[in-house]
Amino acid sequence: MANSSRRRMFLMSLNCQSGVLRRPGMGSAFLFFAGGTALANWTIIAHPVARGGRRVGEHAALRLRERGWGVDLVFTARPGDAERLAGDALEAGCRRIAVCGGDGTVHEVVGALAGTDGVLGVVPCGR
Repeated sequence: MANSSRRRMFLMSLNCQSGVLRRPGMGSAFLFFAGGTALANWTIIAHPVARGGRRVGEHAALRLRERGWGVDLVFTARPGDAERLAGDALEAGCRRIAVCGGDGTVHEVVGALAGTDGVLGVVPCGR
C-alpha cells in the first residue's frame, strides 16, 4: 500500500471522529478515532521499527496529554506483542487503544479488540 493510501485510510463507523496529528518535519498524519467521545485513558501501542513509529508514538502521547487525556505508551519488540499489549490494556480497564505502526501491528490490535467494547485509534506509519 502506498504511503498516500495509508494516510487516507478511514475507519468506517457511524460514530467516528478524527483529528490531524502534526509531526515535526514529517508533515501531517490523520489520527482516526472510532467510538465514544468522553475523555478517558488511552494506551498507545507503537511499533518502533515502523517508519517513525517510536517518534510518532511519543508525539501522539504528548499531544493527547496536552489535551487532558491519560496516556500509557508501550512499544512492541516482536510479532504478537501488539495483540498481547492490547489484551493487557483491556484487562487493566483501558478501552481506548491507539496504534502507531503498519498493517501488521494494526491487525494484531484489531484481533485483541474483536468482540470487546474497546475503541481503536490508528496513526498509520508503517513502511
